[in-house]
Amino acid sequence: MDLDDRIEEIQQAIDQIDAQERKLTLELKDVLTDINTPDNSDNEEEDEYQENDPIIATLKARLLNASGTPTRICEYLELYQDPQYRRNVRKKMVRMKNCVKSSRVSIVLRNPNFLDNLRRIQDTYPDHGGRQFLNELVAFYCTLNNE
Repeated sequence: MDLDDRIEEIQQAIDQIDAQERKLTLELKDVLTDINTPDNSDNEEEDEYQENDPIIATLKARLLNASGTPTRICEYLELYQDPQYRRNVRKKMVRMKNCVKSSRVSIVLRNPNFLDNLRRIQDTYPDHGGRQFLNELVAFYCTLNNE
């Protein structure tokens, strides 16, 4: 191997490391990074707990309607071009929404850890990419799972 081939090999390795660093940096800006990707897809439906309070029921519906995919341009939008990243996001969303369906939302909202988790998430991930109620969904899941 001559010197030019070795230089090209080193440059390719540097480019690969730079790309990995960029991806990790972007992932640190996406709130869904806060949730571990489940091993399975969790497709089975959980028994849904019905809320009696209409305000709580509305909040629960909004949590269940939260989108995992950014709805506007944001710094980390390019992550969603990767099919594996999107697959992992879908798994996380199914897991979190199943958790909401089978829980008493009112009890989780009264847990002081919920507001602590929500504040931490909003401070750590200030741009939710236009995904309404996603931060609340992540905080809800973290509160229930002590993450």
